[in-house]
Amino acid sequence: ELLTQRRKGALPVLKRTPKFTDYADQYFKYYEQVKDAKRESTVYTEKIIINHWKEHLGHVRLDRITRAMINSFIAKRQAAGRSGRTVNLDVICFRNVMKRAVDDGWITSLPTQNLRPLKWTPHKRELFSGAQINEVCDKAIEVSKNGREFADYIRLLAFCGARMSEALR
Repeated sequence: ELLTQRRKGALPVLKRTPKFTDYADQYFKYYEQVKDAKRESTVYTEKIIINHWKEHLGHVRLDRITRAMINSFIAKRQAAGRSGRTVNLDVICFRNVMKRAVDDGWITSLPTQNLRPLKWTPHKRELFSGAQINEVCDKAIEVSKNGREFADYIRLLAFCGARMSEALR
């Protein structure tokens, strides 16, 4: 059986796997050294999310992480009032770290295998009317010395439908 597993490349790692906290630090150190692999803002967001995971299972070794531990994290985040989308994004970031552990040979399969994302519905956002946009722009011109630039920027966003960062680029 061991010979078959060796041929398939599915042998377990013979050394102790690192704790989740230590491996997550290695994961981020890699992306700090390798430029253009991920955006800086993506790495920043992932760090925040992985810190929640570190609190939950930082003491556990990578090969000992179970589906029950992941499910308890999901339940804890939802009990804290987080939406299904937020929890799904948390699981995606965790999966990114664990995929890297698979690539590095620390584990052979993902503990998130066959995990279905939570169902959620986005909140309906009300659109601003043209009169409301003009009111905000007029008030900005009255209050600030840079009000004219702000008003032009808001109107550009309103008429072209771009997001803030897209319009600035």
